Amino acid sequence: MEWLNFESWENYQSALLFNIQKFTEQIDLKLSLFEISNSLRKAEDVVVQVYDKLEVDDSNKYVEATNELMKNKEFVEAESKFREQRKLIIDKLYEFVQDNISKFP
Repeated sequence: MEWLNFESWENYQSALLFNIQKFTEQIDLKLSLFEISNSLRKAEDVVVQVYDKLEVDDSNKYVEATNELMKNKEFVEAESKFREQRKLIIDKLYEFVQDNISKFP
């Protein structure tokens, strides 16, 4: 999925602000990975709160926000959980494609 590619190219923190609602919706609806999607949503909430608090705009205060996020237990745990379960997401995506291959043109 596009979001996984973006996360690989950029980073977890940035990816949480890139179509995360669409990605988590698909994880729920198509892959039934509710725990992962909930963790991603919570991490997004933390990022948004920190960015709002520090008034991060584009690159303004980005480093400061990153430093604060690295100290945030909820964010760190969510990122760790994502890293541990990333392969599961990819495996479930391949399984989904295999199960639905007949639906592709």
